[in-house]
Amino acid sequence: MQIGVNYPSPVTVNGFSCRNCSEVDIAKRHIDPQHPRSGPDNADALSDPTRSQADKSKIAAQRAASGPKAEAYSAAGAKVAGSAPIGGLVNLVA
Repeated sequence: MQIGVNYPSPVTVNGFSCRNCSEVDIAKRHIDPQHPRSGPDNADALSDPTRSQADKSKIAAQRAASGPKAEAYSAAGAKVAGSAPIGGLVNLVA
């Protein structure tokens, strides 16, 4: 087996197109092989210098629309940042 050889056709891992085994390893950790500095699930995408301005604004809009994020976790479940609306659903993880 040769190291660093591209696959004959790209494979998809966790929604990312991968051309070789090193990109597959990166994609298995939920990191985009095309933008590895963005980190897992685009956590650092806004500060990634390899992203264009259009990508940064799109990522910021997706984050704003995705809702509240978990602040901390306890034995009783996940503590969510902010408060849930009256009658809203809250997921508790035991």
